[in-house]
Amino acid sequence: MLYNKIRNRYLHEKRKMYRRIEDIQAKKIILGKQNPIYHVHIRKTGGTSINYSFLEQIDGDAKTIYDELIKKENHRLIKDDKVLVGWNKQFINQGYFTYAFSHIPLHELSLNQDTFIFTCMRDPARRVISLYNMLRFYEINEINHPCMQTQGKWLGDSFDYFLNTIPKEHFLNQIFMFSKNIEINEAFDKLCSLNHIVFTETLSQDMTDLGQKLNLDLSVSNQKSYGHKENISESQKSKLIELLEPEYKLIEMLKREK
Repeated sequence: MLYNKIRNRYLHEKRKMYRRIEDIQAKKIILGKQNPIYHVHIRKTGGTSINYSFLEQIDGDAKTIYDELIKKENHRLIKDDKVLVGWNKQFINQGYFTYAFSHIPLHELSLNQDTFIFTCMRDPARRVISLYNMLRFYEINEINHPCMQTQGKWLGDSFDYFLNTIPKEHFLNQIFMFSKNIEINEAFDKLCSLNHIVFTETLSQDMTDLGQKLNLDLSVSNQKSYGHKENISESQKSKLIELLEPEYKLIEMLKREK
């Protein structure tokens, strides 16, 4: 028992030491040299493909790097003179990264002023249906994805059950990511303050434009597709579009501003 305590203490201190060394490395690489790029990753907008296009700038094998980020305990990788961060709120707020992304609402972050911030928006109904199909695919195939612990409970036995169960902040996630109170004008003002907005429906051209702004060659591959495709009736689609009216209004405002 004493041996286990000593061993655990040793491993804990060893992790702390590596963390401090990594912190110093990240700060040294970024400080005064690069403006951090941060992706406000709204679920089911094609964000993973966007992340891959940035990771390919580091190493041609984006999937390997992405998998490494997932597996690494603190979700930070240092590759040569690049620092990559995924999902880690503390590291994102510190700002010592080349490229970072997460599903954290922007109003819960305190990003440095020199951070280049962008996001991707999608047709609201298509985004919600895509989320449903992904969750149902995980359920059918018994995939133990972390999101299923909470989001799996929204599925029930039908798409109608899903619409009646999904929390508002997830249903209207394209608003909530930029407004804690899910208020359209507040979200619009915050979105207009971003450095760039891309749209799923025009992603290839929009990423080219983003790449020109950042002096990067950003190309996108086909979007990730799941094996389940729910048969949504016309009446269900009409109900869905009606419920998503606030998001459609927000996207219309953004496109007029563009």
